[in-house]
Amino acid sequence: MTATLTTSIVDKYNTLFSNPIITGIVYAQEYKPSPTIDDYNNQTIERFFVKPVNRPKIIEVSSDNYNFCTSFLYLKTNIYWKIAGSINTILANNVQQVVGVRDFNIKEIARANSVIGGIDKKLTNPLEFYRA
Repeated sequence: MTATLTTSIVDKYNTLFSNPIITGIVYAQEYKPSPTIDDYNNQTIERFFVKPVNRPKIIEVSSDNYNFCTSFLYLKTNIYWKIAGSINTILANNVQQVVGVRDFNIKEIARANSVIGGIDKKLTNPLEFYRA
């Protein structure tokens, strides 16, 4: 009986203190974007990443989770990710006319890497989600 009572108390404690409404702490939850037809028409999506300050793992999260993740627990950055358009940058008379998907995303990865070191190891495919 004591073991059951103790387990019940521990379960209630864990439930209570994992509730962000009570603790005010929101933890990162893994998320993988699923671009919509509208996203492809707009040619970009916004992606969100966090890295716990005490762990090496970088986590992609939803925009809602990103906005509510407790900031003192995470390094945070967002990336505008091109998913449609020309794969390669278009030049006319040696002047850049359109930044290609690959170059755009590589620049975004480099920018994000200055905020969260190692994100370039997570985002290794600059054509992820690309559709012609």
